[in-house]
Amino acid sequence: MAMLTLNLIPPRVRKARTKQMMVSGAMGAVALILALPIAVLMVKYSAAGKLESRLGQVKRESASYTGIIQKVVELTAQEEALAKKLEILDKIVGTQATWIKLLEEVSACRQTVKDLWLTNITSRFLTGADAGKMEISLNGMAFSKPAVADFAKVLRQNGMFTDVDLASLAESTAGGQPAVSFVINVKFKR
Repeated sequence: MAMLTLNLIPPRVRKARTKQMMVSGAMGAVALILALPIAVLMVKYSAAGKLESRLGQVKRESASYTGIIQKVVELTAQEEALAKKLEILDKIVGTQATWIKLLEEVSACRQTVKDLWLTNITSRFLTGADAGKMEISLNGMAFSKPAVADFAKVLRQNGMFTDVDLASLAESTAGGQPAVSFVINVKFKR
């Protein structure tokens, strides 16, 4: 069965309605076309606003770190200056400690030998292969040559002295009694 459709709306009204629908459709399409770029622009403007806000926050944080960075630079410079001063103090104290140790060791060796005394001690720090040692000259007097030999032997047996060398031995007098003057050169381990 076939259906029959009758359109009872006058053709003029139909045309007007069709025209009105086309105009409305065109205006909707134009509105959509205009609204899309505006929406994209608004999203980008919002993102740009957020980025500018974050940039301002980062700049404020950076400004607060500038003072801290300057303080770190100052403290680093102070630390380097103090390290240099400490190094100088270590050298001074090390030299003083070396002399104390040297005099203690010489005194300990001298106490084992009777009738012998020291008149002068000179030193110089060695470099090169013997760096860390001091060359010491021990000048003294004794009432006998065996006392000088015993003193040299005690120096050799002490672990702090090396290269013990009797540089000179000469007969002399001390207080009207016969004596011997001597020079013994040694190397002292610091």
